[in-house]
Amino acid sequence: MSISAFWLPARMERLGERELSTLTRQVQEAVVRGLPGLDVAERRDLADFQSALERTMRPGRGGKVVLTG
Repeated sequence: MSISAFWLPARMERLGERELSTLTRQVQEAVVRGLPGLDVAERRDLADFQSALERTMRPGRGGKVVLTG
């Protein structure tokens, strides 16, 4: 068994525009399909991004905090 991981922001900095567009589309499609690990715990309005960011950093969340608006 092996486990691999990467830090997404660092990876994204190295992607070209075309690769980034492809990755963005793939992630959007995965979210629509409701893949495991993409559970939504809360939805927050984009105007409330500071509160959403604070909530994201707190432990004990049962899913992602999604910005809407």
